[in-house]
Amino acid sequence: MLFIAEFRRSYNCCGSDVKVWDANIDGRTVRCAKIHNATSLTKTGTDVWLRLVNVRRLDIEDPQRTLQTVPKQLYFELPNLESLTVTWTQIRSLPPSVFQLPLTTLHLQRNQIKSLDGLEQVTRLTVLDVSHNMLETLPDVFVHLTSLEVLNVSGNRIAELRTASGQRGV
Repeated sequence: MLFIAEFRRSYNCCGSDVKVWDANIDGRTVRCAKIHNATSLTKTGTDVWLRLVNVRRLDIEDPQRTLQTVPKQLYFELPNLESLTVTWTQIRSLPPSVFQLPLTTLHLQRNQIKSLDGLEQVTRLTVLDVSHNMLETLPDVFVHLTSLEVLNVSGNRIAELRTASGQRGV
């Protein structure tokens, strides 16, 4: 997978908490955003969601570990989201609505995720990183994720893996 990015136009809103820019990725212009403080997504009276219109790649960091769920606005305000990164949060599971987005890349490392229920709906997913969470088992849905090229489950509590036929493996 070739990833070439040329960054154009970058601006801040809401102080340094949110950065939005356009990038040329594989020959197409893609609106990207990085949120350095997850609480800015839930504050009333800000224009954060207006600034995120047409974003296709979103990174959310939560160094204060205040985020307990993905904001519900994500599903309504960013219906074309292709790449989502949510790191360093208190999130234990993802609402099913997240899996209805047209995601191809999902990075959920260093959270508190215990379940991936609904993952089978993201059939276009090529990259899934759920490293350093609280997973003890993996759902038997990977047979549905035929586009998946990269899977990182390191740093979890997974004791055994099952093969596609349901047999136990290492």
